[in-house]
Amino acid sequence: MRLILSLPSRSAAVLVLLAGIAGSATAQDLLTVLLTEQELERQLLADDLGLYAAARESQQNADTELEERLLAVDEAIETQEVSLGQLETLEQAVGTARQAAAAAHANGERLRGRILERLRRMALLEDRVELLQRQTGVRLDPVSGRWRIQVLPQRLTGELDLRLTGTLVSGFYHLEDRSGAASSGSVRGTYAGGELRFERIDARAGFDSTWTGELDPVRREIRGRWIATDISSGGPASGAWSAVRISGIGGENDDEDDDTETSDDGEGAP
Repeated sequence: MRLILSLPSRSAAVLVLLAGIAGSATAQDLLTVLLTEQELERQLLADDLGLYAAARESQQNADTELEERLLAVDEAIETQEVSLGQLETLEQAVGTARQAAAAAHANGERLRGRILERLRRMALLEDRVELLQRQTGVRLDPVSGRWRIQVLPQRLTGELDLRLTGTLVSGFYHLEDRSGAASSGSVRGTYAGGELRFERIDARAGFDSTWTGELDPVRREIRGRWIATDISSGGPASGAWSAVRISGIGGENDDEDDDTETSDDGEGAP
């Protein structure tokens, strides 16, 4: 859930939303709202920091331009031969440069204020998350559920069913290639700091590869790499994989329209 609101009103709107749905929603739902808004603020902060860097460069260029126009006036006056028309032209250039510099400074000040407000809002959201977790004991589980998975370079597709217990991850997978040939097995590993790591144990070949991936809880996506443990099989030694969660624990549906797209950057032949 993304709340696209003006900067001054967003925090208040989030709190009103939480209060409005608290009677019918679970603590997990409330935590999801807060964390989603928190992630949105992080992304917007990154955008604002980029805008401020560009604004500072514009401000410095405008200040330099103004200084050069003032120096031109000084030099013309020092010659004691400047005409009225020449001085009026130079003063007009100074006025234009001064207006541009003032506008650049005002834009920088506006962006600094927006960054400060965003940081305050992020701190408020963080406090709300901590309070909710402390009061309810609920922690967001972005891992557990069914995932639609793609594996490259073999161009395998299928499903991955994961369960998170603490930081330990376990589950099962089923994959098929374009000819319909299937493979299945189990996985075991860990999830911490947004990173998923697990070993794949194929039903026929046994432990055959290690997998790592960065999990985005807002987009419900995983993107990562896999490395084969047995390169004597003649298959690819490594590759890429991605997954989109299609349901959580208990079968509740996530966005069914999400499609996973991964560039074909695996090593070895498909």
